Amino acid sequence: MSDEDSEDDGEIRCPICGSPDACKHQLFFYDVTFGETMAGVVDKDELERMIATAFVTAIKEGTSPDWYDPEISELFERIDAAYTAEVLTAEEPWLPDWLPIRVLIDLLEDAGGIDIGCSLLMPSGGRCDSAVRAVYAKKPAVVYEKAKTMLAARLEKDLHPKPKRRRKKKEN
Repeated sequence: MSDEDSEDDGEIRCPICGSPDACKHQLFFYDVTFGETMAGVVDKDELERMIATAFVTAIKEGTSPDWYDPEISELFERIDAAYTAEVLTAEEPWLPDWLPIRVLIDLLEDAGGIDIGCSLLMPSGGRCDSAVRAVYAKKPAVVYEKAKTMLAARLEKDLHPKPKRRRKKKEN
């Protein structure tokens, strides 16, 4: 793979060990062009199911949560408006659209991942080149588990926010 924006030799290197090849630090490699996970420990489908389950819960409860991420809010509004019957009758929660990749990358960074933040091109032989997003971590499995825990907590907080406490007025 090569970095089209690179000023050096153009090789993509792990920001942790410096390897230009696959290494143990790969958290998430995603082919943006074809919507495919290429490498890493992240299960994008699992994260999408977590969000879909929260959406189904909100729809069944008749609530309109203030989701922590604007793109998740927008996705929920589209699903709530257009797919309510399909979502509620599905055996397993699903999302009709892909989870916006920025949401996933931000979540992985919040959990400790390192997004190398460049445009990667992967020659694909007979097909067109692919744009790839790459995220690394010193301990990918630990970062992924932390990301899932953070996502679950954010979704739960959005679904069931704690009521704000009112301060008692002091009497003089």
